Amino acid sequence: MNVKGGKWLMGIAALLTLICMALPVTAEEKKTVEQTPVSDKPAATEKTVEQTPAADKPVATEKSGESGQAAKDNIATVNGVAITRTEFDKEIDAIQQRLLMQGQKPDEAQTSEIKNNVLENLITRELLWQESQKSGVKIADSAVDEEISKWKKQFSDEEQFKTIIASMNISEEDLKAQMKQRMSVQEFLDKKLEQKISVSDKEVKEYYDSHPDDFKQPEQVKASHILVKVDPKADEAAKAGARKKLEDIENKVKKGEDFAAIAKSSSDCPSKDNGGDLGYFSRGQMVKPFEDAAFALKTGEVSKIVETQFGFHLIKAVDKKADKTLSYDEVKDELKDYLKQQKKVKEVGDYSQELKGKAKIENFLE
Repeated sequence: MNVKGGKWLMGIAALLTLICMALPVTAEEKKTVEQTPVSDKPAATEKTVEQTPAADKPVATEKSGESGQAAKDNIATVNGVAITRTEFDKEIDAIQQRLLMQGQKPDEAQTSEIKNNVLENLITRELLWQESQKSGVKIADSAVDEEISKWKKQFSDEEQFKTIIASMNISEEDLKAQMKQRMSVQEFLDKKLEQKISVSDKEVKEYYDSHPDDFKQPEQVKASHILVKVDPKADEAAKAGARKKLEDIENKVKKGEDFAAIAKSSSDCPSKDNGGDLGYFSRGQMVKPFEDAAFALKTGEVSKIVETQFGFHLIKAVDKKADKTLSYDEVKDELKDYLKQQKKVKEVGDYSQELKGKAKIENFLE
């Protein structure tokens, strides 16, 4: 379901950001350290931008004024458990890699904010992990393997999965360790907070009635495409060669050959596994030249060759939906789930702040 502004995803994203950053923690990296002397003056940690709303007043952590061996090897300690600089650097590197893949390069101020956000999330994650272990939560290795298998299905094949995690400097062992930690924390939080996150039908209806704009579904198109990829640094000869390749494909389509079959055999996009199917999308979700071409098509039509920063495309409009407002019956079940997630986000945030207030936290971030 599409809801204006992506609100349906925000609560879930905030919760996942809070309890589990993308990168794993290896068992070897977790160790108890001796507490090092800290300065008398506490320094407040910054609240993570994507983190769950919590108490208005930031929780202070002790920021060491000494270098010391702990500060040299670790970025923080949480109740005597080290968060290593290696772990911290992995998190930062992964985020930077994701931003680069999206064509973004953070400036100095943004990099500083990212570092503070990452450390805050690592501290929160460690606190929740410690509490889950105190509660006696146990996750079987078989359950972890099953969850990893589900996660792998998001990729076109095993090779793509391995390539992606390798590019983010993650091993499969790391991934399993982090998945086990995430599942432990999730089970612990579900049990602890289940009584606080019930949502009544009345609450669901009241939200629906008071947020009409959230349920306006914009015009959508379901499209398939065939991509001939072009390296951004390619010279004119390489671009001309790529275009010629797609022109040959275009001629096959014009002669009546099956678009999906050609996409499977010739497209450079992972969507080729589904015959080039990109599903439904609304305006603003694709790059502008692609979007303009797709929305200009009638159902069943194939575009002329379209150039984007990714290369050259042929686009086929499979179906179109006019804009409309979703009815209460259409959204009530998903809306109830969303409101539960919103409550959970708040409860987890409040609980995390409570834990931080009781914890012994040393922060060595410079």
